[in-house]
Amino acid sequence: MSLGSALARALRKLRSEGPMGVMRALKWKFYRHKVMIVCRRELALPVFEVKRLMLPERISIVLATLDHLDLMAANFPQKRDWYRQRLQTPGYYCSIALLDGEVLAHNWFCTCPHFDPEMRCEIVPEPGEAYCFEGWCTPEWRGRGISYLGLNHGLEEVLPPLGVDHVVTYLEPSNRPTRKFHKRYGFIDVGRKVHLRLGPLRFNSKIKPLRPKDRS
Repeated sequence: MSLGSALARALRKLRSEGPMGVMRALKWKFYRHKVMIVCRRELALPVFEVKRLMLPERISIVLATLDHLDLMAANFPQKRDWYRQRLQTPGYYCSIALLDGEVLAHNWFCTCPHFDPEMRCEIVPEPGEAYCFEGWCTPEWRGRGISYLGLNHGLEEVLPPLGVDHVVTYLEPSNRPTRKFHKRYGFIDVGRKVHLRLGPLRFNSKIKPLRPKDRS
């Protein structure tokens, strides 16, 4: 990351969260310890039915291509190169929600090895498995069902033809809304993974499977 982009992000953080937000961000950059929950969902489970009463009919859910790169990067300019690389790499898939030329939500999946830039480790899906990551919805449209539509698209239309029978994702215990969303969707806890950041160093444990009686 360039100095200019780092300063721009710091200013945005200062405007949105104040000095304490900047301090938390700096601490996060130099030290972080978290125990992530590994969750799994079988594709055979029925998807969550979405009532579109609060959603305009003109919202479309499609599989992203390079033609959508500018629209996707409008929400996350700093990830433009990542998005381009993924969209050009076989094994990456992204369901996006479009409305009037704007991306309202996205859900990334991969069946190929994925390098996580935050943890700086490679996540390798097993045969028949897809890794689900970077689910996002613009704040103005949260709580209306768009995230469910995007996940449904991936689980029902994108992944089954690829021979995928289950998906996994990593969640932080403190992220209660995301935990609730995935639990409601049929994801169960199957393991734990520890990540530690010390300045430029990253340490990642292997996944420790949970015993069947401890899964929820």
